[in-house]
Amino acid sequence: MGKITISLEPQFMIPTLDVYKEYFDNKYPCTDENNDGSNMSLEDEVKYATYDYLLNVYEKSKEVYLSAYNELKKKVSEIEVS
Repeated sequence: MGKITISLEPQFMIPTLDVYKEYFDNKYPCTDENNDGSNMSLEDEVKYATYDYLLNVYEKSKEVYLSAYNELKKKVSEIEVS
């Protein structure tokens, strides 16, 4: 199996995770046992593995990502006000 390297600036981790979460919540809502994600296509399995990996990385350094994201939001809000 080959090695894949993902490079993501810290301030973009939270929005990226939000996009993945929204995708899987909409496509595979866990409303009953029939829709638990066990019938995912190969493409969705790859997406989910990527999401799971990024989520684990985020959890290990949550403060760093949250700080960078909040700093980015502050900069954006300052631009919008000007």
